[in-house]
Amino acid sequence: MTEPLVARHSLEYPGGYTRSVGDVVGRYLTGLRDGRIEGARLADGRVLVPPTEYDPLTSAAVSVDDFVEVGPAGTVVTWSWVANPRAEKHVLDRPFAFALIRPDGADTSMLHMVDVATPDEMSTGMRVIPHWRSDRIGGVSDIEAWRPYKDGDPIPEVPPLPLSENMGASVTGIVTSGRLDYEISAGESTTRFLLGLAEGKIIGGKAVGSDDVYAASRGTDPTTGAPTSISVDVSDTGVITTFCIVNIPGLS
Repeated sequence: MTEPLVARHSLEYPGGYTRSVGDVVGRYLTGLRDGRIEGARLADGRVLVPPTEYDPLTSAAVSVDDFVEVGPAGTVVTWSWVANPRAEKHVLDRPFAFALIRPDGADTSMLHMVDVATPDEMSTGMRVIPHWRSDRIGGVSDIEAWRPYKDGDPIPEVPPLPLSENMGASVTGIVTSGRLDYEISAGESTTRFLLGLAEGKIIGGKAVGSDDVYAASRGTDPTTGAPTSISVDVSDTGVITTFCIVNIPGLS
């Protein structure tokens, strides 16, 4: 039996994924850029942080008129220790904790990082305070990390933003970097099909006792679930059965 082919792939948007954010998320991101955490007060009085466009329980629309400032201090609800951060995956270059943090005045928690040296410094219920970047642009990473905080201690000042022509403008869009590395094990039928392409052939398959031939990499007969274990060479000419016209070219 031929060993199944294995391929490694990376899915990445060149330059990042660009999206508009709308009024509600835009208001939240604008607050982060300006050094504050805001949430949306829902009809039943709960404060949702981070806010979404709709109440997750009732689906009622959320309005920017119902925003309130929360924090800046918060409480760790739960956490997980990252002992060996990876440069291509994590923002911090040293061990840290991922934590769900509930800002004071909020009824929900936000996921972020707590910057401490060892897991012994972490505990559920501990108090933390955000450490803000000076180069904030309107994103959750405007908070570099959260740090331990003792109630009654002075609240650290938020670093001022550098002067820019966009100062004071609302955040309307974001560019998000993203990369997914994954490995595909082709399996028997896909390996058979790919090796055939390498030889200039299109190889399909059919199940024992069936006359239906399925081209490409379908590994089972969709009508019976039986494996398409019998190889069948098919023609390199065919008929278009459906199609889609792309009118708008992609940015990349």
